[in-house]
Amino acid sequence: MMRAVLLISLAPAAAQSVCCLANIVQCMACQAGVTIDQFCTGYPNTVGCRHGKFKEFMGNAKQPSYFNKEHAYDKMKEFELHAKELRDLSKRPQSRDTADDFDPDDVKRSFELLDTFSKETKEKMQNKTISSQHFKSMNSLTTKDLLKRARDKISGDDNKKAFDKSVFNHTHRTRKNIAYEAMKGKPDKHEITWDEDGDYMRVLRDKREDIVDIFIGEANKPRVKFPQTIQEKLPKRLDVVVHMPKADESNWGGKQLRSRVVSITVLNETNGEEVQLNNLNDFILIRIPDPQPGDCKWWDNTLGVWSGVGCTRNADQNNEAECKCTHLTDFAIVGEDVVTPAPTPGQATVNQVVVEELTEDDSLSSTATAGIAVGGVMVVGATLTIANT
Repeated sequence: MMRAVLLISLAPAAAQSVCCLANIVQCMACQAGVTIDQFCTGYPNTVGCRHGKFKEFMGNAKQPSYFNKEHAYDKMKEFELHAKELRDLSKRPQSRDTADDFDPDDVKRSFELLDTFSKETKEKMQNKTISSQHFKSMNSLTTKDLLKRARDKISGDDNKKAFDKSVFNHTHRTRKNIAYEAMKGKPDKHEITWDEDGDYMRVLRDKREDIVDIFIGEANKPRVKFPQTIQEKLPKRLDVVVHMPKADESNWGGKQLRSRVVSITVLNETNGEEVQLNNLNDFILIRIPDPQPGDCKWWDNTLGVWSGVGCTRNADQNNEAECKCTHLTDFAIVGEDVVTPAPTPGQATVNQVVVEELTEDDSLSSTATAGIAVGGVMVVGATLTIANT
């Protein structure tokens, strides 16, 4: 049997480079001292190298018999793998793409499928492993590079906005489903945190009187403070959902943001319905970590822009931007290059919310990098040979 073997021989080191250590193609190519294309030639089945697999998977998923509640867990594991693979492939040089890799219809359908998975698995989501699979898949699909590759294949601004709106809505519903199902049967004061490779989500359950006039959240993570005056608008018991993807990844509309995106959602504990908090008389305070200069804005999913209506930025607090806003949705610090059109008469100024990512372990022979990696510092100048054995 013929198989490709990657042989690495070290040339005299002229320079040194620090490589990431994750089992994704970018890191492994760096560790081997070769380009990504060279690495994929030797290891074509590495996640992030394979072309056409997502197209094939989505073709199977379109079959009416594909989704079965009894096998939802196994199908979700398969879906998670392919979502991560597409995410990693989107970070590859564009010259390696095939025409089918980022078909907008397939990408859009994948969000619909994720939404379906999150609704149908229901009580199984109380298993942290299963809820983490949904969380990872959601973040993989909402990465900036993946969405840009799909968006670039769409003609016309209106069609691009329709794509963004669909993706946004399915992502928001998925996040609510994850939070609601994971918190079923949990007591007051209970909280669940997903913190996966820089993507963060936290759900806190409590009585309404115990979540006002205090900042909810952790240091160096997004936090929110509800004014006392909105207490009567809240259900007696509720879940507060805070989500923040890794830096520079959740980027609705393809604009360059100046902070990570922070999403805040309030759910009724009883039925998981979202509590609409819009056009309030008093401000909700949202703190966003590690911001740059810019304005507090929110994603208007109808107009497809970052809007400043109803939000202003207070003085920063301990390297946190403090936004005061009259509603809940997705927030970010946005620079002047993002234009905010005036709302048309009679148009609601607030829509609803949300967000982004992760990686896959793939087998790699330890002999391929043995003796090359030392504490993550790699010797550059390695040569590559492909041999048949």
